[in-house]
Amino acid sequence: MGERPTVTAAWIAFHDVLNCLIRNRSYFLSSIDHSITPMLTVLGPAKTIDTSPHGVTERHSTPQYLDQAEELVYQLRKNSISQLKSMMKVSDKLATLTFERYAAWCNSYSADEGQQAILSFSGEVYKRLKARSLSENDLLFAQEHVRILSGLYGVLRPLDLLLARREIIRQRTLMKRRLAFEVQ
Repeated sequence: MGERPTVTAAWIAFHDVLNCLIRNRSYFLSSIDHSITPMLTVLGPAKTIDTSPHGVTERHSTPQYLDQAEELVYQLRKNSISQLKSMMKVSDKLATLTFERYAAWCNSYSADEGQQAILSFSGEVYKRLKARSLSENDLLFAQEHVRILSGLYGVLRPLDLLLARREIIRQRTLMKRRLAFEVQ
């Protein structure tokens, strides 16, 4: 019996297929029965973000749960740096950066201040997806067929604008509040 692939290998294979689907969408779309609902691919967030300019597209959308994200940030702002460090299980440096980002966060920001979700995350999944090499048309296709889960913003579309922040949130009360509005 063959060896089972690791989870990492499975994720890499999955994202290679997703990348192929996005880049070759015209081939796949020509053979699809358009009377059925299109498939949605759901990605998890990355722990790391890249806020460097990308020059891929200026098109963007607004996160659907922005008001709820504001409430969550309001709750997170009540924590000290050491409380954030303990809650998120991060280093002093990252806890300080997170504290500063939440202090500066607001729910009304311009395209110059934010960056599209799929172009912001830089974890393994997004590196394999090579989102910054996708064309604008590829990104518009992804906008309709990909969703990204976020501890702060809820469910994101790829072109939803985000402000830089730490994605992992582990405090149970805040997560329960987050789930309450997403289930409604």
